[in-house]
Amino acid sequence: DADVEVNPVRFRELHLIHHSHTDIGYSHLQEEVILIHNRNIREALRLIQKTKDYPEGSRFIWHIESAWVVENFLRECNQNERAAFFTAVRNHQIVISANYANVMTGLCLPEEMDWITDYAFSLQQKEKIPLTTAMLTDVPGMSWSVVKSLSERGVRYFSNGINYIEGMPGGGDRIGQALSAHGDKPFWWVSDSGKDSILMWCAGKGYSSWHG
Repeated sequence: DADVEVNPVRFRELHLIHHSHTDIGYSHLQEEVILIHNRNIREALRLIQKTKDYPEGSRFIWHIESAWVVENFLRECNQNERAAFFTAVRNHQIVISANYANVMTGLCLPEEMDWITDYAFSLQQKEKIPLTTAMLTDVPGMSWSVVKSLSERGVRYFSNGINYIEGMPGGGDRIGQALSAHGDKPFWWVSDSGKDSILMWCAGKGYSSWHG
């Protein structure tokens, strides 16, 4: 016989962003990338239907990293798929990023910051869908003027997937000290005017954590 002291289990709640990275040219040609993402959306719609009666918090949710992916899907889908897609978006089971693509914002003029989100917001106005989040993945960083552009259009939450690679300087590929400064340390990023802000979350190891 023995006495065993059992300490309370520490409660942990995990929030997963389930999505597929939009990478054009690095691994596949553009036409192949379109086919992959169209297939992903159709599979997401199938899983949303399959889990529609699951308890709240257990139903399938899919995040679309770039609005460019949505544009391609809507060009070829049928009317039933289109209706199911926007129903899922309105029910918050498909989430569309405000960003059209993973853009190197350091190359953009100020007015181009708005162009990046023009397509997504045209969909929002036409289809009456929620649009409060943006994603940027596989890009080392972004310009400060992103904050003003996004917050003025109602985007409040930003998910940033930085290239984590263990053993490399700064813990990643061409990222400077971004991970050590911001990895898994959410913060409100305030615009240069001090009037606007967005909630930033940079994945500490979430994106590209399998590299190396």
